[in-house]
Amino acid sequence: MKLYPNWKTILKRAWSIRFNVLAALFSCAEYLLPYYSDSFPKGIFALLSILAIFGSNLSRIVFQESV
Repeated sequence: MKLYPNWKTILKRAWSIRFNVLAALFSCAEYLLPYYSDSFPKGIFALLSILAIFGSNLSRIVFQESV
């Protein structure tokens, strides 16, 4: 396995990375928030996580000028 020469730029600017981080945060929220509050609708963060994963997959194939 070999890294791209501009891997630092990819981490900072690629939308797929940003969407993956969002998906991870939503997954953590889905797991942790029920311990602290019941005011959130059940499954909302799972849905947001799924949408972020779809965004990540789509942004992976779209050309990005800054990366």
